[in-house]
Amino acid sequence: MRQRTAQIDDCLQRQNSAYRPTHILFCKRRLLLLQAGSSVLRPSNLLKWSFWLFPRRCLWCGRSIPSEEILCTECLDLAPQPGSVRTLPSGLTVYSVFPYHSAGGVRLRWLKFAGQRGLAVDFGCAMGELLPAYILAEQPLFACVPSGADRLKERGYNQSAGLAKYAAMRTDCSFCPDLLKKVKKNKTQHEISAEERILNVQGVYARNPDIDIKSRHIVLVDDIVTTGATLEACAAVLAEGEVSQITALTALATGRK
Repeated sequence: MRQRTAQIDDCLQRQNSAYRPTHILFCKRRLLLLQAGSSVLRPSNLLKWSFWLFPRRCLWCGRSIPSEEILCTECLDLAPQPGSVRTLPSGLTVYSVFPYHSAGGVRLRWLKFAGQRGLAVDFGCAMGELLPAYILAEQPLFACVPSGADRLKERGYNQSAGLAKYAAMRTDCSFCPDLLKKVKKNKTQHEISAEERILNVQGVYARNPDIDIKSRHIVLVDDIVTTGATLEACAAVLAEGEVSQITALTALATGRK
């Protein structure tokens, strides 16, 4: 199975490389439109309106799709059914859209490493639509795993914040980008073992004490979950604010390491 998804990744990477510059321009225009209208329209309606001018894109191949879809009809047979749920050792529930080893993983890496920030709209919408209705009925507050100053300087943005922003817009919920902050530099998680990851995130994150989250349901957003150590560390910090519940939401999920 992994070999098959790797072949799909390579095929799509070659296929999409031909129009990446055009897609970058498309992404920038859509982001400018959303920013300009954010103070005028209801967030979810603004997104739907923007899709008339800049259609939503299939998360596997990049083709234009209807605003309520995640995948195009051609990719439905190739892609796994969107949506998976995992419970971490701490009891934290994590909802994820796609497995990491998929064509969706290729497109997320473009968002993360190639500056295609507009892909956060398509992934964020899919993530918001993945949440069960009973969670959305509570009007949860969206938050994101923060980036360190060095990483922000390198990339110019926090991809998790973009995902959280558009997931919140899609569901007409609030997003608080400054709820968590990174207060200590640590090693990159994917470069170390599972045992080291738990120690690596201890004392790294802190909650903004000026933001009252008592009795709120928090949806914690990150781009990828592997062992869940980062999500659990952030959730532990948020729990100190006497929240009612914490749910984690990611674009991709890897196999447990």
